[in-house]
Amino acid sequence: MATPDYNLDSPTTLLAPGTLQGAPINLDPTSVVAPSREQGIYVGSLTVPLTDALLHGGEAGKVAIKSVEDGRVRLPRNVRREVRLLAGLQHDNILPLLNAYLTPPTSSAPIALFTLLTPLYPLALPTLLSTPSFTPTTAPSSSHFALLAHSFAHQLISAVAYLHSRDPPVAHRDIGPNNVIIGREGRIVLIDFGISLEVGEEKEGEMHFEIGTQPYRPPELIFASKTYDPLALDLWALGATLAEFFTPLEAPTRPSPPSSPPSDRNGRWADDMSDDEEEFDSAPGRQTLFDGSRTDFALTGSIFKLLGTPTLNTWPEAANLPSFGHFRFSPFPPEPLRQRLPNLPTSSAPSHPSPLDSDPSLRSPSSLPNSPLLGIIEGLLKISASQRMSAREALSDERWRDIEVLKPVDLGGSRATTGGDSVEGKTLGELLIDVVHL
Repeated sequence: MATPDYNLDSPTTLLAPGTLQGAPINLDPTSVVAPSREQGIYVGSLTVPLTDALLHGGEAGKVAIKSVEDGRVRLPRNVRREVRLLAGLQHDNILPLLNAYLTPPTSSAPIALFTLLTPLYPLALPTLLSTPSFTPTTAPSSSHFALLAHSFAHQLISAVAYLHSRDPPVAHRDIGPNNVIIGREGRIVLIDFGISLEVGEEKEGEMHFEIGTQPYRPPELIFASKTYDPLALDLWALGATLAEFFTPLEAPTRPSPPSSPPSDRNGRWADDMSDDEEEFDSAPGRQTLFDGSRTDFALTGSIFKLLGTPTLNTWPEAANLPSFGHFRFSPFPPEPLRQRLPNLPTSSAPSHPSPLDSDPSLRSPSSLPNSPLLGIIEGLLKISASQRMSAREALSDERWRDIEVLKPVDLGGSRATTGGDSVEGKTLGELLIDVVHL
C-alpha cells in the first residue's frame, strides 16, 4: 500500500504548510474514524505523538481531519481561503493548522479533495454550557463557577481581539458556542474559519448576509445588509456568546415534525432519519440570550424586547438597510440585561451597606452589585454596529482588574489563590474536571 501523502515530507499535494511546515504527520490510516453524527470531521491516531507546542492544548496522539470535496460547499464558504487564513494565524486561542493538502481528481475519485489536519480537543463549549454543574448553584461553589466562566471569557475575547488586530483585520463571521472547543487544561480554541475573511475581501454592496448562526446574528444581517462592518458582526456574536455563560438552563421542547426533507447547514448534511427514528434529546440546554429557534421575525422581536426598539435616530444605519422600512415594530423600552443573566457572578460587596445585606435571598438581580463582565457584554450588544465596544477595549486591563482569571497550565498558568477551599490551589484544568467529565 502506498504511503499517504500526509505521511510524506512536503508532497506535491501539500496545499499549505501549517505548524508542521510540511513535515509528515505520522498518522495511522487504519485508525481514522468519523465521530458521532458529524460528517466531514474525522479523528485519527498518530504513530509518533506531536510535541506539546504542536498539540496546542489538544489531545496527545490524536488529530482531527477535515475533508471537503472541491466545489461541494456553498458560498460564502471557501476552503482555499480558510486554509490560507489558518496557515497565517498564530494565537494561543485560534485553531492551528498542522498541514493542508489538495488531492487532485483520479479515475476512482473524480473530485479533488481538501484535507485539513489540526489538533483534536475533547470538549465543545455547548457541552459545557448544557452541563447542570456549570452554574453557580450546582458547581462546587459559586467562586468555582465564576473563575471558570471569567477565565474562558477572557480567552475567547483574546482570540477575537487578535483577529481584529491583524493587518488586514480578519473577521470570523460565525462566532458562537458551536465554534468554540476546550482543551483538558482549559484552553479555549476558536474554530471553523470557513466563512471568515480579511476585511475588504468582499466588495461593499456585494457582501453575503445569509451567514452566521441564528441566535448570534446581529440586526444588520437580519435586515439583509450587503454593506456592513464584518468586524462588528463578530462583536455582536461575541457578546451573545458570553451572555450564554450566564443564562439559565432550560428543558427542551419536542420539535414539530419537519415539513421538508433534511437540509444541509453550512455544508453538512442533516441525518436522514424518519420522524419515528429520530431520537429526542430531553437533556437540559443553556438558554440563548436571543430567540433563534424559529424565524428572523422571532429573533428580531427578542432583540428589540431586550435592547429596545430602535428608531432612525438611535440606529441611523437602518436607513440604508433594504428591508428595515418595510415593517412596523412595536415600541419596546430596553430592559436591564442583568435580569436576563441570573448566573452572572456579582462583584464584591457594595461600598455602602444595604438593608438587603442581612438577607441576601431578598435581593433581585437588579439590586446586586454589577459584575465587571456585565459592562463588557452590554458594550458588545449594541444595535448600532458603530457603537459596539471593540474587542481590544473588552480586553483592556481596566475592564479586568477586579476579575481573577486563570490561564491553562500549558500556557504558563498558575493555581487559584482565592475562592475558598473548593478553588484555592487548583489549576484551570482541575476546576474544569470538577464540573464536566472529560
